[in-house]
Amino acid sequence: MTLKFKHTALAVAVACTSVPALADININGFASVGGGFYSASDTVLAMNSAKEQSLATEQQAVETGDALNQIKSKIEDVNGMSLTIASATEEQSIVVNSVSEIINSMYDSAETTDSAFKKVAAVADDLLSTSKSLNDATSQFKL
Repeated sequence: MTLKFKHTALAVAVACTSVPALADININGFASVGGGFYSASDTVLAMNSAKEQSLATEQQAVETGDALNQIKSKIEDVNGMSLTIASATEEQSIVVNSVSEIINSMYDSAETTDSAFKKVAAVADDLLSTSKSLNDATSQFKL
């Protein structure tokens, strides 16, 4: 064998053993690139889905905020009504106290009037007694 033939035979032998390995590398390379395309496509789909979910979440947050504002408004309304009720209750208490004082004054006045009537009755009894005495005294004088 000549040297040139040995090199050629060696080159063919190397090529025969290397070509299947290179073919595997190329197939794996295409698969990884293709997988990369699939991964990129999946990533875009996932990002679009995340964007849609984010928009839906944002809308729900806005609706929740609106609901909380309505609740706050109703609480403020109830608080205002509570203040009005408290004020009315205070005014009613003042009126009830005033009526109570008037009733006590009327009771005191009635007791004073009753006491005065008792004194008038005593004076009337005294007058009646005096009248009887005068009547008895004058009946002894005959004309």
